[in-house]
Amino acid sequence: MCIVGHASAEGGEDYNLQLSKEREAKVKGYMTARGLADSRLPPTGMGESCQLVPQATQPLNRRVEFHRLDDGESCPATCTEL
Repeated sequence: MCIVGHASAEGGEDYNLQLSKEREAKVKGYMTARGLADSRLPPTGMGESCQLVPQATQPLNRRVEFHRLDDGESCPATCTEL
């Protein structure tokens, strides 16, 4: 499973990328504290690049998603791979 963090478009691009990485790290920490192996949860931060709603301040853009990975697959690197 891949954990993907996202952010709204408020703030600077670098800040939003860091924020999305912090979001996914918190979720990963929660999951590993409950027994899931760290190696089974590769993290990805997308920053503000994958907006669900066009308005910058929409809470739906501030999220963490889970993506199931099949054998040999890797976490998405772009929005089109989600």
